Amino acid sequence: MRRLVEFKILLCTLKAGSKEDAVKLADKYEEISDDSPYCYYARAALAYQSGDEAKAEGWLAMASRVFGRPEILSPWQDTMIEFGYIKSFYGSDDDANS
Repeated sequence: MRRLVEFKILLCTLKAGSKEDAVKLADKYEEISDDSPYCYYARAALAYQSGDEAKAEGWLAMASRVFGRPEILSPWQDTMIEFGYIKSFYGSDDDANS
């Protein structure tokens, strides 16, 4: 849970325009030694923010391969949806008005 909170702080920092600080937060943990999807989702968020959707999706795919279980990744996916980096599986309010 702690890593997820730290990830949300990273996203807030990124959305506030402090990319340099967000990069430092993203580099806080190493992929190999961390037992959470933090590194993968942090790098995906940085890639989305930079406009590199393919790279971002690559990081998300890696997280999915490494962690696999939906119950682990679900809160991370929900956070990315809340911050507007990925689309909801259920559509959006805009879709209903179309």
